[in-house]
Amino acid sequence: MTKKILIVTQSEGGGLRRHLTDLMDGLIEQNFEVVLAYNEEFGDNGFKRWLEIKKASQSLILYNVSEMKRSISPIDDFLAIKRLMQIIRDEQPDIVHTHSSKAGVSESPVAINTRMVLEKGITLAGTTRSSRSDFETAINLVANNQAVKERLELLVQNVKQVTEVKDIASAFDEDLAMNWGKTVLDWQM
Repeated sequence: MTKKILIVTQSEGGGLRRHLTDLMDGLIEQNFEVVLAYNEEFGDNGFKRWLEIKKASQSLILYNVSEMKRSISPIDDFLAIKRLMQIIRDEQPDIVHTHSSKAGVSESPVAINTRMVLEKGITLAGTTRSSRSDFETAINLVANNQAVKERLELLVQNVKQVTEVKDIASAFDEDLAMNWGKTVLDWQM
């Protein structure tokens, strides 16, 4: 049975853009029906090119939520929540995946089918907003555990020395061209 996933985001650029496009490509390849709710005003050129390809292939259902913005606006925020709730009612997704502190409020109306989780052995993972103590725990984990440090170092695929402002743009361009991995900026300013 095809599962439907709703992905909600308000910013599509850089590493987040790559994560989202890779995630959606993988889900489509695995025969998920992918619904994307986003604000078409945002997004870098790479995201916009990717969207055009997906629109042409009709492999993605798109909803422009123009009220969803970074800035705090009680009216726009209310309208965005209302629009997201309508999308959830209309699409009836099995999964809601969000990339936005504001979009997180849309997660609650989707029930978890615990029987399916138990029968299929599906792993559920979730996050909340991190606190200072969470950050300190993560730092201590990496500092005091060589295996964790070595594993994280595998993610680093590019180290770019930054000695002037143009090096930052160059590092971002190189990062966007990479297939996977992280770029570390070595600040020498």
